[in-house]
Amino acid sequence: MADVITSQPQSVAVAAAPQRGVATRKYAVEAIGAFFLTFAVGVAALSGSVFVPLAAGAMLMVMIYAGGHISGGHYNPAVTLAALVRRRIGIRDAVAYWVVQVAGGVIAGLLARAVVNQEVTKKTTPALWGLDHPSDELRRLFLTEDLVHPLAPQDRLDVLAQLDDTPIGKLAGDRPADREHWRRRYYGLLVACEATDEVLARVGALRATDCVKLTPRRPAP
Repeated sequence: MADVITSQPQSVAVAAAPQRGVATRKYAVEAIGAFFLTFAVGVAALSGSVFVPLAAGAMLMVMIYAGGHISGGHYNPAVTLAALVRRRIGIRDAVAYWVVQVAGGVIAGLLARAVVNQEVTKKTTPALWGLDHPSDELRRLFLTEDLVHPLAPQDRLDVLAQLDDTPIGKLAGDRPADREHWRRRYYGLLVACEATDEVLARVGALRATDCVKLTPRRPAP
């Protein structure tokens, strides 16, 4: 009698990727993403650029495309907290994300400060010249010195009042230090835009190009 061979289905073991390796990849991506995001924002802010939001958005877009499919593309402790609250991530992964995000951010911040020399930036960026001068001094310069576009004393006061009433001034809030910082920057920018070349040479400022466009408000006839 012929032997009957019956084939029994055999279970095939599928080798799963080692969990430790998967976790390491996620944490590495989060650290790298947090580093580049913080570095881009830090360099833009320290150099006095007005494109800080654009730098943040562009870098975030790049890093999400690069690593979002691996780690979820958080790169921010607040995003990780939101994912944890919504139970999209476990507490162990969340804590690990926070650790690597903070580490990447701190390293990026230190590197940004080392790359951008703030003293040189202030001297070569007209928009930041006023930060080294008290706002009262900058206000006095605008009110008393010769301007490219001659303005009467009352008109100069009106321009300063308009600057204080802008939305940027309102965003400074009620903290005296914040308001002083804002006034130094924008009063200084006003002087760098409107003062004559002789005045700028005397006070050590450069002619600004990104000027605040303000004209005196004339009373209605």
